[in-house]
Amino acid sequence: MRDVLNGMTAVSTPPIGVDSRIRPARPGYTCLRILLATVLLTAAALKATQLVGNPLPETSLLTSRWFVVMVVEGELALGMLLLSGLYVLPVWGITLACFSSFVVVALYKGLSGETSCGCFGRVAINPWYMAACDLAAVAAMLWFRPSSAASYSHRSRRMRVAVVLSTIVIVGVPSGIIMAHSGPKASTVEGLIEGRSYTILEPQKWVGKRLPLLPRISIGERLVSGEWTVVLYHYDCPNCRTVLPEFVKTAEEWARARDRRRMAFIEVPPYAPVGENPVSGTFACLLGQLPEGRTWFVRTPTVITLVDGEVKAVSQEHAE
Repeated sequence: MRDVLNGMTAVSTPPIGVDSRIRPARPGYTCLRILLATVLLTAAALKATQLVGNPLPETSLLTSRWFVVMVVEGELALGMLLLSGLYVLPVWGITLACFSSFVVVALYKGLSGETSCGCFGRVAINPWYMAACDLAAVAAMLWFRPSSAASYSHRSRRMRVAVVLSTIVIVGVPSGIIMAHSGPKASTVEGLIEGRSYTILEPQKWVGKRLPLLPRISIGERLVSGEWTVVLYHYDCPNCRTVLPEFVKTAEEWARARDRRRMAFIEVPPYAPVGENPVSGTFACLLGQLPEGRTWFVRTPTVITLVDGEVKAVSQEHAE
């Protein structure tokens, strides 16, 4: 009997529901996919909340409502697939490509001088920090690359597929419709989209019309007559800090030459801290402000040519 037992080969019993012929993904990857799924689902939920309750500036593809809705739906679907453990190798590849694109977007926003990557809706995170986190996720995906796909029993796989599809159909589709057609109600008048707490400026629609901001600008009454170059700027806008010194220099040349043209710089809230305003202390131009208490969406710097209160031209050549 002992001889027989010694000659037997030990056979391990595979876990219920798993095909023993295929080696499952590495344990490290299992933890990583759950972590990344949590990040994706959290980001999707926060962006969805922002879409429903707040306006978007929609100044580019990355901030357009339909693009953000598609990103939310994609993050929801990918997060659920990661949690399910289905299609390990294809989902690994898609996740790797997804976080690689996140790195590119975060770097672009960082180089553009934006203060938030927008990845988590209203929760502001520095784009440089987010780029580092996304790059770490890419490196972890490459390090913990699954060696093969886990194979589940037919019943287990069907249940997992059903959960993923049910979530997308029950949660994803209705929320996508709500996000696409909801948001704060706003009125549009002469290139101003106004809600209760925000104003979106559309300067290109002002050409040939009276400047709709005149009643809102602190020095608006001074701009209703004469020829003016009006510059809307943010104090922390990198492009503004680059080009504003040239505008100030031009304004000083006009003043010395007694040119009838004049220049006005209008600061868009939030205002600059003391000592950080890039156009303070100049004698050759007027300084004004848009009122606080609202969120203003506008690409800066925006340069407006104004004659007797009427907009003759608008330039956003250097705007971010």
